[in-house]
Amino acid sequence: PKTNRSSLLESILKSLGSRVERRRVKADINKGRRESPYRISGAVSRTLLASLEGLGMDARTVCSRADVRHAEMSDSRGRISSSQLVRLWSAAAELNGDPHLGLHAAEAASWPPSHVVAALSTSGETLGEGMRRVERYAGLLADRPWHRIEEVGSEVHSLMPGLCEHLPHHAEYVTALAQRAYDLCSAEPITAKEVWFRHPYRGGSSEYERFFRCRVRFAQKCCGMIFSRSVWNTPIAGWDPAWAEQLEAWAFDAEVHLKPSSFVDSVRAVVQRTLSTGPCNVETTARALGMSARTLQRRLQEEGTNFRNLIDEVRIFIVEKSRARGMSSEHAIQRAGFADVRAYRRTIRRCGVPSKP
Repeated sequence: PKTNRSSLLESILKSLGSRVERRRVKADINKGRRESPYRISGAVSRTLLASLEGLGMDARTVCSRADVRHAEMSDSRGRISSSQLVRLWSAAAELNGDPHLGLHAAEAASWPPSHVVAALSTSGETLGEGMRRVERYAGLLADRPWHRIEEVGSEVHSLMPGLCEHLPHHAEYVTALAQRAYDLCSAEPITAKEVWFRHPYRGGSSEYERFFRCRVRFAQKCCGMIFSRSVWNTPIAGWDPAWAEQLEAWAFDAEVHLKPSSFVDSVRAVVQRTLSTGPCNVETTARALGMSARTLQRRLQEEGTNFRNLIDEVRIFIVEKSRARGMSSEHAIQRAGFADVRAYRRTIRRCGVPSKP
């Protein structure tokens, strides 16, 4: 609700310093609200909730304050909207009050993270090779580009332009998680030359220097870590080429199956995920996509389909996929949510799909 968004915004501004800085951050947040929404892997929100619990916070309370569903935020197989992540961080900041919540949440995170992209960061023979793989498969964590590597003279810039300046805690959290990964994958601690953040300086320089062990600069063109070439080429301790090959195969397979190339594909993915755990209806699907049921139905109509047709297609797909894996027809039909075989056959006829024996 609009009133909740306003109160969360005001709670963030209360923790900021000067009046000028408050006006700047308020403008940044409002600008972020106007940007096109994008989708983020549920693994990100799941890891964040576990980190907040490591700080002694209750994840369900944070989700309730943010007006998001705990089950959805904990589903690493799903995708959440960028607006949901904004609300999650805003609620956590309001409840915790720590100006360095991002840094401290990263310190409290369980290690290593379970997502394949996090594992890829330390899967190369060198630090640089691992980060090139992260750049290659960054789309598994978010629908828009958020990581790129630039070689500038004697330096290598590992940039994260997708980390928004109106989400300072999240930017610091992700960058701090990267620092933890680097420290644990090498025999010697890996230290960047500089760390950059897009958001303005908010005080507490000693805390940043303690964590990153280098100069930290604010109000830069984007977030990132600047490495010398010698550090970039640091060997990874215990590098296992077979394990690295397996990780990349998993990442490639996940990328092939993701491909939310259209709005209909995104809805279909949500429906399939929901049906695997229970009943699915237009209201729960719309909520998972961060919109109203009316908006969902209107957008599907614009794409030349409707929710009933889409859910029928997904249920038929689940039946065929289950059969291909050796499941009996009766069990597969029940698993897809059909009342019985006759209901399945009626749906097959309505969709114009030939029924298999």
